[in-house]
Amino acid sequence: MVSKPQSEESGRDVAVPASVANWKENERASRARKRSLDRRPPDREEPPLTPNLPLSGREETVGMLFAEGHTAEEIGLVLGLSVETIRAYLVRARLKYKNAGRPATDKLQLRARLVEDGYLDE
Repeated sequence: MVSKPQSEESGRDVAVPASVANWKENERASRARKRSLDRRPPDREEPPLTPNLPLSGREETVGMLFAEGHTAEEIGLVLGLSVETIRAYLVRARLKYKNAGRPATDKLQLRARLVEDGYLDE
């Protein structure tokens, strides 16, 4: 197939093979794509995960005991703290892991995070 664009200088129709016309269109599209990619902000790298999340001493102790299977009531009796305080420490520890991009929504996940960070042995 042959397209017939007008010559700019003479105003006459000029026969251009379709393959050349397609090539030119592909080149224009390729240049436009490259320009749009050049304007994009560079991809941001994900922040590296904290290898050892800094838990407070109480968060660490309560988290370890909880991950080993003790209830909040049992931990409270051993440490001399109220059940509400034990739950607050667990909430804080879980929130720190969530903010680090490593959620610990249940007991098994919390245990896995504590093992990853070296607070607990497998």
